[in-house]
Amino acid sequence: MSNEANTQVKTFGLAFGNLPGNIQQQVKEEIMKACGWNWAQMFSMKKNGTRALTEKEEVMVSHILGKYGFNAFTGEKIA
Repeated sequence: MSNEANTQVKTFGLAFGNLPGNIQQQVKEEIMKACGWNWAQMFSMKKNGTRALTEKEEVMVSHILGKYGFNAFTGEKIA
């Protein structure tokens, strides 16, 4: 039996894609700085779920995308 629920990788690609295009670069830089990622490929891997987020990174990404009105992991707009 597999424990799929425990191994599911959280991605924030949908929420990031829902951001207005004119602020995506700014938000990307903010997330990279907060999480200590020094190269754009790491951002892409974390965003798309190729590499899993740490708990600290999940909190940071959720907080930052929340400031812009999106649930980081569902991509839904929050009121």
